[in-house]
Amino acid sequence: MEYLLQTPRSYNAQAVYPLWLVLHGAYANAEKALAMFGAEAEELATFLLAPQAARPCGDGYCWSYARDAKAIHDLIETTLACYPIDRTRLSLIGHSMGCVMGLWLMAQNPSLCRFFAALGMGSAFEPWEFDDGGVDQKGLSVSANFTPILLAVDQSDPARA
Repeated sequence: MEYLLQTPRSYNAQAVYPLWLVLHGAYANAEKALAMFGAEAEELATFLLAPQAARPCGDGYCWSYARDAKAIHDLIETTLACYPIDRTRLSLIGHSMGCVMGLWLMAQNPSLCRFFAALGMGSAFEPWEFDDGGVDQKGLSVSANFTPILLAVDQSDPARA
């Protein structure tokens, strides 16, 4: 899985840092995720991990949920093993389709993230054969006991335009 990792500007291997996992939206890439949140992560001395979906989609990439969730989990574990990151301070930020990918991660790893910001989550826009069977409702219920969620959505419905 391709990804970008931004380390804090004042990185010190003796310190311990939080990690933001940022998941891009459909038709985007890891660079877009970094562009959206990289400056804030740098300002707050936070690692930012931006994986890139594996499935080509338009001018960018779209998530294949089950397959990409496994790859992202492995990437998180590798990052935690290689850098001084406090695993209790891992926050998840999803934009658009990245919100659904975030739900997949939370369902499979209920206590992994301290916080989940779902920004601009919309409805499904492509055939469901790409969702790998749907989100694990039981896993999401369990994750609700561990992870507060900020859900920021737009009230307009583009389909009604």
